[in-house]
Amino acid sequence: LLSRRQRQMCIRDSNSIVGTWRYDFGYNAYALMTFNEDLTGIYREYDEEDGGWWSYTFTWLQNNGKVMVIDDEDGYGDEYYNVTVTATKLTWTYNNGYGSEKQVWTRQQ
Repeated sequence: LLSRRQRQMCIRDSNSIVGTWRYDFGYNAYALMTFNEDLTGIYREYDEEDGGWWSYTFTWLQNNGKVMVIDDEDGYGDEYYNVTVTATKLTWTYNNGYGSEKQVWTRQQ
């Protein structure tokens, strides 16, 4: 876990993960993931074919090139590896249990 000072330093970084990011799955399907400074967040996914929006809230931790996202409702956690953040892109590798997938998310205004 990060100390309070380490968390504050990550948050102040101009390349911080804090903010809203978009990932496109394909035609009329995408996700928005918002990381807040207080280590809370919300994941929202839209899929026109499946009938619209669904979402969940989470808490998150970032440390040593990894991000852990923990679903507030069921306590289940996802780990993302090889995390890099620039002013406009969030890139990470996600292992969904069936294999690894590299994802590139775009910062939203």
